Amino acid sequence: MFDFLKFGTGDEIPQSLTAEDDSPLDGEVFSLERLQAQAAELAVTHRIAAKEKRGFDLLARLEDNKNELVKIYRALTGAARDEPLTPSAEWLVDNFHIVEEQLREVRQDLPRKFYRELPKLESGAFENYPRIYHLAFRIVADTDNRLDAATLEAFLETYQNHSPLTIGEIWAFPISLRLALIENLRHFAVKILQSRSDRSAADELADELAKYTDKEFSGRTFELLAETFDGGRLTEKFSRAFLVQFAARLHEGDDYIGYELEKLQRRLLPEGVTLEHLAHREHNRQASAQISVANIIMSMRLLSTLDWRDFFETVSRVDRVLREDPAKAYGKMDFATRDCYRHNIERIAKRTRADEIEVAQLAVKFSEKHTDDERKNHVGYFLNTERGLTEFEHSFGYSPTWREYVVRFLRRRPTALYLTSIFALTFIFIAGMVYTAAQTLNFSIYTLIFAVLLVVIPASELAITLINRLVNGIISPNFVPKMELKDGIPETARTVVVVPTLLSDKNTISQLIGSLEVYHLANRDKELFFALLGDLPDAENEIMPSDDELIESARQTVAELNRKYEAEQTAPRFMFFTRRRIWNAGENKWICTERKRGNLHEFNLILRGLPGASYVLDEMIDFDFLKTIRYVITLDADTQMPRETARKLIGTIEHPLNRPVFDAEIGRVTKGYAILQPRIEISLPSGLRSPFSRIYSSSKGYDPYTSAVSDVYQDLFSEGSFVGKGLYDVDAFEAALDRRIPENKLLSHDLFEGLYARVALLTDVALYDDYPSNYESYAKRNHRWTRGDWQIARWVLPFVPNANGQ
Repeated sequence: MFDFLKFGTGDEIPQSLTAEDDSPLDGEVFSLERLQAQAAELAVTHRIAAKEKRGFDLLARLEDNKNELVKIYRALTGAARDEPLTPSAEWLVDNFHIVEEQLREVRQDLPRKFYRELPKLESGAFENYPRIYHLAFRIVADTDNRLDAATLEAFLETYQNHSPLTIGEIWAFPISLRLALIENLRHFAVKILQSRSDRSAADELADELAKYTDKEFSGRTFELLAETFDGGRLTEKFSRAFLVQFAARLHEGDDYIGYELEKLQRRLLPEGVTLEHLAHREHNRQASAQISVANIIMSMRLLSTLDWRDFFETVSRVDRVLREDPAKAYGKMDFATRDCYRHNIERIAKRTRADEIEVAQLAVKFSEKHTDDERKNHVGYFLNTERGLTEFEHSFGYSPTWREYVVRFLRRRPTALYLTSIFALTFIFIAGMVYTAAQTLNFSIYTLIFAVLLVVIPASELAITLINRLVNGIISPNFVPKMELKDGIPETARTVVVVPTLLSDKNTISQLIGSLEVYHLANRDKELFFALLGDLPDAENEIMPSDDELIESARQTVAELNRKYEAEQTAPRFMFFTRRRIWNAGENKWICTERKRGNLHEFNLILRGLPGASYVLDEMIDFDFLKTIRYVITLDADTQMPRETARKLIGTIEHPLNRPVFDAEIGRVTKGYAILQPRIEISLPSGLRSPFSRIYSSSKGYDPYTSAVSDVYQDLFSEGSFVGKGLYDVDAFEAALDRRIPENKLLSHDLFEGLYARVALLTDVALYDDYPSNYESYAKRNHRWTRGDWQIARWVLPFVPNANGQ
């Protein structure tokens, strides 16, 4: 008869989660000491399943929780239009966008493959659940959903004193905390909605009683109450929220209804409670629910703001072991490099069922044996180089996956396999064309030969494109390790940023020196300096009337810039260099020797105090100071260097595995890199400057989330191509190119220099160049590049000339 009195219990969390002695949702709040004792007890009692189990599907439970929370949220927002919400319901409704954000983050950060690999518990109330989820659930329950970083760290530290967690488990900890908070929020949300339904039912009953007049009361009212309250224990049949709300409504009724209130109180006496006691407990429950829901929302906010990378490295025992790196380099690397090392440890441990900490300890021991080799003395040699990693894996009996086997096979014989594949695919395309033409057309043999010659280039281009796409699909981007340089560039890595250019007029000089200032503002560091290497234009005479005016203008502008930043420098931050013209018989002009290549080469001679440079020496320059410069970053006049780019480049070459090793016998850098080439992108203004640039320029604009991308040469050969903009090590660069280049033979020197000095392409570091605004300038640029490529084509042969013509 009274459908409004049918109360539902709502969905509860899985039975296994409520089967423990103390409720996981409504337990007391533990102190830090008791939490640590709880962690130690769990570490002793936990037993990990020997075999990998699929486990309870928390992702399916998450979806169910999401649907239930959305349903409750909609019900509460609908109810809010008719009556005020309780404080806990207001917290839920007002902050539901935070809950939705947590749901999205969990779905994004917890792929099923990763979830399946997490260690599962073998027995207990949380059997088949991930161990890390049980830890997260306990700390959420025992702190009444109020989390803070120090408590989380202390809890995991205590647990790991007895039972260390894996790398994957620690990364899954914030996800597990979110899952536990969402689970608790559903628990409270169901109670909030149920209590509201119970109060509405009480109101409906009270409203039904209020319909009857005083004359009718003796009959119908007693019938209603008898049907409602007759038989059984009231506190078992009805919730506190219903009884308290109904009693409150009876208090508001007429005098004759007061008799029924007394009757209700007498019915409760045998059950050991009173209406005042029930009201007190209900109000306490609502206050407690408000605090708990508020704690859940605040903890969700905290989880979104915490730096989990720092948290991970604070509690990870594997990271702690790796910081014992004999080279003392691990702790100074950037996070991405450290994470790469840990990923390889995790992979080896999973495939060989070894303990991650033991794997890390063995890597450190391997490094300690090589005190005479800087590269091998660093733990990264056995965790990040192909040869060292293979040796290290072999010690564990590691068996590569088929993909790893294919990648390693390709990298062991890259040149032969790459070129053979291109030639074979080109031959197949040409053979297919010839066969089709011979079958369908009556061509003579000479016509077919001519057709083959015409189709060779497009067929080879198609073959190269397909092979490159295949390589990029098989091989992941080659990660180049980096140092973080958190405290700035060290004095031992002092660097100068140079812009080789022509001094055409005063306005151009002012713009170029202004660019140096922009580079400085974007890359502030006390050990980073800037120089304009200005060559005088080609001329019919050694000295032209305008030379002195241009040189003096440049010197004065640089001097003004140094005075502007005088307070933050111990040596002149900005410098200007210019060279004398030398007669060139081949050009039949007075020119600055070898133009850009000669400019950099002679600047290197100045840096090392060697003779042979044709610079016009300035008395204001401290040449002893210049000898302390180790690296040079060379840029073009139209290149833009974003913020912190210089520090990233220097941090890369400062890594033990990247420092160049020059082999004097063969005259080349054989290990590490003497040149770092960043990825070159198109600047946004130049890419949008004209219809031509908008159509033909590729990706343009600044990318604040730059990450490593695929490049065939870097990924397959572990070397890139130098295009004239990047960082080089002065000593290794000059040693590799000493007496290598014939005079007046090479205009395009970049690829040639990279051949001997060894180049790393940093696809996660970008410089930005201008794009030609019209076809004429585009064609001129391509002409220069093509001419330069033909000049160095001779160097594919076994015998090539050197600087002495031999």
